[in-house]
Amino acid sequence: MQKVLEVNKPKIKIGKSTNRMGDVDFVFYNDDLLVLGETKSSPLVLYPLKIELDRELTEIRDGKKTSKREHTVGTTNIDDYEVHFYLPHIEESINLGKPNTENWPFEKLTQFVQKEENVLKLIAAWYDLYKVYEENLIRGNTDNRKWLTCGCGSTVDDSKNKPGMDRTDDIKKGTYQTLKFGTYYKEKSPNRVIKSILASNFFPLRTYQRYLAEMVDVIWTKDKYTIEIEELENKVVFDENDIFNLYDGVICFTTSVYKDETIEASLNLENFIENLCN
Repeated sequence: MQKVLEVNKPKIKIGKSTNRMGDVDFVFYNDDLLVLGETKSSPLVLYPLKIELDRELTEIRDGKKTSKREHTVGTTNIDDYEVHFYLPHIEESINLGKPNTENWPFEKLTQFVQKEENVLKLIAAWYDLYKVYEENLIRGNTDNRKWLTCGCGSTVDDSKNKPGMDRTDDIKKGTYQTLKFGTYYKEKSPNRVIKSILASNFFPLRTYQRYLAEMVDVIWTKDKYTIEIEELENKVVFDENDIFNLYDGVICFTTSVYKDETIEASLNLENFIENLCN
């Protein structure tokens, strides 16, 4: 988000809260705007580590030493082995070196991402799995790459690990928090310069229609802002300045919903790509 703002609106500053018990995860602001943000996001994929052993693992079974069965606990001293960051669906292994070396595993991983082609390879690998996750939403997907994704949609998925903002608990908690930003902060601002957004790494693919689609257009106000107009019988009237969006934006790096023009201008990815290319 910081990189997007640097290109779209370089005069806007961004900061994050270091208070784990605080209300607000991050803010971005200038002299005329303060945006309070709540983050609810989970990773799409957690890649495994791979160790190539110099001999097979064995166990004692029926009094005899034999090869270890699959899906059983295996232990070995790995200090003398090189550990790899493993992307199995593209057969890519990033050598991280031995765990007993200084600054492990960051030195070799940093060296790997210094090359542009390697960064593009990692992004493409992530996008491959994103499409697998998306396809699994549309129709039952037998693509075995889905097992690399969190919340793969199979019977072993408990729905608590869904990626992006697809976890329903995250939508519920995030919705309350943006409403709290409104009632405790936005409404208290006399010049109405405070906004609230819900942010995630990617848009909810599986739960949007059931949990969010009917929420993004919600507006709210309070009884105390009711304006009495005798000529308007059986009508309730509020000043436009006293009506608030539930979300001023649901901001993700795939698709976003904007209810505020300033936020859209600041975080729109199409603007970002156009400004970056220019």
